[in-house]
Amino acid sequence: MTRKPENDNAFDDAPIAADVNRPDRSPLAALRRSPDIATALAVAIAADAFALAPVVRDTSPRVVFGFLLVLWAPGYAVIAALFPPAAEEGDAPLDGFERAALSIAASALVAGASGVALSVLSVGVRPAPLALALTAVTVGASAVALARRMRPGTPRVEVPTPGVSVDDRLTVAFVALAVAAVAVAGFAVASPPEPYATLSIASADGSALTDDARTIAPGESVDLAVAVRNREREAVTYTVVVVARPAGAAAPPDASAGGSGGTADPTELHRFSRIVAPGETWRRPHSASPPFPDDRTRVEYLLYRDAPPDAPTIANADESVHVWFTATDA
Repeated sequence: MTRKPENDNAFDDAPIAADVNRPDRSPLAALRRSPDIATALAVAIAADAFALAPVVRDTSPRVVFGFLLVLWAPGYAVIAALFPPAAEEGDAPLDGFERAALSIAASALVAGASGVALSVLSVGVRPAPLALALTAVTVGASAVALARRMRPGTPRVEVPTPGVSVDDRLTVAFVALAVAAVAVAGFAVASPPEPYATLSIASADGSALTDDARTIAPGESVDLAVAVRNREREAVTYTVVVVARPAGAAAPPDASAGGSGGTADPTELHRFSRIVAPGETWRRPHSASPPFPDDRTRVEYLLYRDAPPDAPTIANADESVHVWFTATDA
């Protein structure tokens, strides 16, 4: 006679390993499964490196990565965030050609909008700020795209659109991008960047100041040249006030430049004025002899449009630069 087991469900209470085949949905895993997003991020980082790093920013790859950053990476990340790949094979909203075309259009729009924003903020449309702005858009849109790809099982909510094909939706998207691009261009033309002037200081021959040039014996002077470039749309009368300040008297925002030499008060050394035509650069050679022989001296150049105030300071100057001089034994 066969003995029946005491418990037919002897294995029912055995522990079952949970989530054995559960896919890794961490951001890093999502990035590994998304080589297209990883490529867009790599292009943005490389473009930033070639735009900012002193050693490589004048090399040929800078042009290539800059072109990809302006016309591909941010737009691709934005389109990837708006149109993530579908979970089902036949449900992809965009094919490769459509995604590439929309990426170029979106990148042009993002670049134009970034340029307008930099101009409005008075930063200026220069390679480094523009590269950082486009990289910020690329990183943000890539994060959204990866977050959506980490949820492949999430059902897609769609509004029924009877009779509207994918081609019709793409046409609407292209038209919307074109209208937005025209609007951005029109805003840029109607709101030109605010005019400004640039101020710089160099040696008398125009070369950069070296450590030796900034180290002088008491009573000696150094030959310098201050340069003012008028980037405004009209002739402007500029005034440059040169102020010497000892190291122990760091300039407070409201400190005036009217003290007497030999004290801790700032001392005015020079004052230059000239009418500068639009687009012209005014170079004014001069000599500077810091009046504080026992201290490191900070020589400040304060630029004013038209007449300066009675108490010129860094806080009320339109532009300012400074140079440190160190006194040595004669």
